Amino acid sequence: MKLRDIVLGTKEKVDVLLLDVEERETKTKKPYVIFRVTDGENVVSVRKWDCRATDYKKYKGNVVNMNIRVGTYGGEATYDVDTISSSEKEVQDFIQKVPGDVLEMYQEILNHVDSIQDLHLRALISEILKDQKEKFLYWAAAKGVHHALYGGLIYHVYRMGKNVDLQCQLYPDLNRDLMIAGTYLHDIGKLKELETDILGASKYTTIGNMLGHLYIGAEIVSEYNQKMEEPVDEEILLQLKHMILSHHGKKEWGAVVEPKTIEAQMLHLLDLLDSRMYIFEDAYKNAEPGVATNPIFGIGTSVYKFN
Repeated sequence: MKLRDIVLGTKEKVDVLLLDVEERETKTKKPYVIFRVTDGENVVSVRKWDCRATDYKKYKGNVVNMNIRVGTYGGEATYDVDTISSSEKEVQDFIQKVPGDVLEMYQEILNHVDSIQDLHLRALISEILKDQKEKFLYWAAAKGVHHALYGGLIYHVYRMGKNVDLQCQLYPDLNRDLMIAGTYLHDIGKLKELETDILGASKYTTIGNMLGHLYIGAEIVSEYNQKMEEPVDEEILLQLKHMILSHHGKKEWGAVVEPKTIEAQMLHLLDLLDSRMYIFEDAYKNAEPGVATNPIFGIGTSVYKFN
């Protein structure tokens, strides 16, 4: 039984991996708990009313059996649970991972970085990626919305990197060295913005909440560059940091500054492209052909699958 198999308005027992437990309060100050769970295909939030998180923390990181009811509110699916018990299923069978081998992706990224012509820039990017390898291989790219799973960060930048050389051929004014560097480092700040566990579940760190991954990423690049025997040229470094600080495109979308160079604009578009396509791909997994889904957070519309 999978979460998608539960008929609207009914209850079913489903084995799920419990990723996180968070206690909240209703408007009348009554406690309830939000469980973040995955059945191996989808990650959802499940509510349990009139209870305390301390009663369920022991289950975190384990597979449990939940009696879940599916409803709707505001056009979106809701999940409520009344009973929770231990399951004998294996944790490994429920961890959501990206398709493909992350080690192979990592090596392809390093090979791509080795093609950067600027020797100082190449050395800087290689140093950062090699030094952060352990986290980089499994870190999620977000807590929710897109690439919020084991290996999500490397999968996100890997797919963006596949597009870089094509765009550089189509738009020869682009600086290829900067495009490669910006693509693989634009989200490097997420290694500090988020804390990702071995299940691929993430939560925001204090520094992440206070500064955000764009600012953190630019700081990381500056710190590493200061330690290099032969630092990157100041103007090149400035352009790279601008790409990182502006890759969300608009200030209302979280950009520190809006793109002012052709490379910064292209990086924003490649980032937006991969994040949006991931959301559609994820929605397609459970979309019923010929029926529009509920509006999906992150794109603001429903998704329609023909076959």
